[in-house]
Amino acid sequence: MKFVIFSKNNCSNCIQAKNAITNFGQQYGSKLDSFYSDTIYVDQGDGMEKLNVMLIETNTPKPRSAPVIFFKNKEDDQYEYIEFKNLMSKLSELVKAL
Repeated sequence: MKFVIFSKNNCSNCIQAKNAITNFGQQYGSKLDSFYSDTIYVDQGDGMEKLNVMLIETNTPKPRSAPVIFFKNKEDDQYEYIEFKNLMSKLSELVKAL
């Protein structure tokens, strides 16, 4: 199970998303075969290029705000876009599946 967060520096929603995913990993990571969380900053280095590649691969429209969150379940091996406003419900759904 992997989360990829495309973030900006000093973004309060990005910080909330990272904290929620980190807390999820700390609480339930031992019940999972593998748990990863990566943060890529779109305002540093090649972060924006990586985001554009991910958007094309997942056929996701270009978002208007950060964070941009993707989830990859080990079972289907494909990334899924998660809107920030739906992150907590996705995490709850994952907890119920454990």
